[in-house]
Amino acid sequence: MTCRSLSVQTDSAGRFNFSLPANIDYSPSFATVLVSKAGFEPVMWTVAVGGVPLGGIEKRAEIDLVQEGSASLKVSLSSAFRNKQIDHSTLQIRTGYGNFKGPVLYSYNLNSTKSLYIASIPAGVYSLSAVAAGFARADTEVALYPGKTLSKALLLSPLDLTPDQIRITLTWTGENVDLDLKAAFSLNANLSCLVGYNQRLCAGAKLIAESESGAGGEAITLQQVGPFQYLLYVQGNRTIASAELALYTSLKPYAILRLKAPRSDKTVWNAFCLNGLEGVGTLLPLSLMTEFPVDPRVCQEAYGPAYAYSSQDKGLTLEQNSTAVPLPGAFQHWLLSSN
Repeated sequence: MTCRSLSVQTDSAGRFNFSLPANIDYSPSFATVLVSKAGFEPVMWTVAVGGVPLGGIEKRAEIDLVQEGSASLKVSLSSAFRNKQIDHSTLQIRTGYGNFKGPVLYSYNLNSTKSLYIASIPAGVYSLSAVAAGFARADTEVALYPGKTLSKALLLSPLDLTPDQIRITLTWTGENVDLDLKAAFSLNANLSCLVGYNQRLCAGAKLIAESESGAGGEAITLQQVGPFQYLLYVQGNRTIASAELALYTSLKPYAILRLKAPRSDKTVWNAFCLNGLEGVGTLLPLSLMTEFPVDPRVCQEAYGPAYAYSSQDKGLTLEQNSTAVPLPGAFQHWLLSSN
């Protein structure tokens, strides 16, 4: 293993950037960034380039610098679905951003309430990992400021996904904030789907919103991914400053994509695109804040023209509400069975 050291100066606004070559086999390359400023605690950021999504995607982080002192932390864990209960769980705490594999600084076995209160912990930046049998590992980062108490909720995704499913969990903090996670895609120029709270089933995509955590968490499973270009976005009634989204598949026991909403006063967070024709290897993080209207055609800029459903297509019959929509037989590798 070869390690290189690189020093980068920030600009007047505190911004910095650097680039890493992606591995030929698309396995992740890892870099450890140490951010320091006089009068503040240094912050470590571990970042992976490559893997899924594919290499070349820009990684962004808003790194908080924290002064010395003591803070408090409240953490609550819950299952993304009510019928999948957490029996035993462990919360692991490590220092820095994106540090989910290094030495564990603190480890706690959570009680039956699945919650933890740490009255005093050194202020700073930490990476949290929640681990429970039968669930994918849930990761997040927190910045703890001196004299402040931070509350953080984590949704754990059950390890029950099939190869043609994806699951997205959404968590957020804030008073009087209600966020909705939606999937938008077009079957052709005249027929489109917007899967969300008001329309839970369309062309093989089925919303299951059964988060047991109530306010501050939502989870959906796209039951059957088809040959369309999906735009996943979050709609809010005010700023989406502290929302976090994670995407799970059957491939890995942890989220293969994690995004934090940019700090903005806009009400729509365009999270990512997925080309169902190619699979999760083509996940494209957008993480852009906009206002309405939302246009799923934004994904065509990356993937090219979208597949258009035709009445001549043959294959498995799915339901778009009460309307039968057959999918092409050529894409049956996404499907559970065929006619």
